[in-house]
Amino acid sequence: MKRVLVAVCILALSGCTGWWLGEMGYDPQFESIPHPVSSTIGGDATPEGIGKWLGSHIRRSKDIERQQRAEYWAPPDLTWLERSGDCEDIALLMMYLIRWETGEYPSLATGIDGDTPHAWVIFGGRWYEAQGGADVTDSPERTLWRSVPYGEAMYRSMNGHKGLAHE
Repeated sequence: MKRVLVAVCILALSGCTGWWLGEMGYDPQFESIPHPVSSTIGGDATPEGIGKWLGSHIRRSKDIERQQRAEYWAPPDLTWLERSGDCEDIALLMMYLIRWETGEYPSLATGIDGDTPHAWVIFGGRWYEAQGGADVTDSPERTLWRSVPYGEAMYRSMNGHKGLAHE
């Protein structure tokens, strides 16, 4: 009987991942961000349109200025309310806006742009710069280190994630 229980537990656990890791596993809605967002951002709910709006309405800042931390992934509502953030904060907000406008799940890309650590958004097989909306898929300057699924990225941003330089 013990062997059967152990086998059942192992089988059950082997198929499990963290509940936030699935594409749809963690899907918050923030009251402070108006829905639908398209009316707030001028009607263009494409990644390019959202990125253009973010580029003109969200100030680029460093984490140390905002949170007195060297690296911090801010939740989308904080970036929206403060109208400032660094590259991954703005990318997380862009992901959230895309999610609520299209129903699809973008991913957070972490990597380098030239020789600088950077974050951008992956959606529909394309790479988008969060602040400006440029399609940078074919940029030879970009090197992808990791693609973080929507649910995991949102979970980590809402639970005080301290980013790692090599992510």
